[in-house]
Amino acid sequence: MGTRAYMLMIVVAMLFVLGCENEDDGIAGTTRSSYSLRDVYWTNRPDADRDGYTTSGTLNVEVDIGRNATREITVRLFTKYADETTWTFVRDKTVSVTGGRNDAIKFSGIASQNYYGLYDFRLIISGWNGGTLEWNTEVIPGDDADLNHQKFEYGTEDLRYEP
Repeated sequence: MGTRAYMLMIVVAMLFVLGCENEDDGIAGTTRSSYSLRDVYWTNRPDADRDGYTTSGTLNVEVDIGRNATREITVRLFTKYADETTWTFVRDKTVSVTGGRNDAIKFSGIASQNYYGLYDFRLIISGWNGGTLEWNTEVIPGDDADLNHQKFEYGTEDLRYEP
């Protein structure tokens, strides 16, 4: 076999290997996931006196994993008063996400015990394939306006309803 034919075989083999690398992770029957944060948003935010400050809310986190695979997603939620520097752990949730069809991961009743003021929120999101960590990201107030300077007040402060 000539040198050119040998070099051509090596190039073809390398292209084949590189092309296959994106198709699966080397384990039969599995596919790679491409994780991404789709959206962070609030729902269920009562404000009886319409002053822009709510007594509670539901923080929704939507994560996509790309292909039609199922992965475990863990979201850890932290909060702090806007002027503070120390984060306080609120709680975490782990859910199963399948490809492009998933529901928001919901943290209900957030900040219902907070006094009147501005609050920041922080998320640490991890994607797991069995016991293997495949993805880890942090979302801070500067990354998403829905995590920055959110207005909350005690329920008793929201009783001044003005029609």
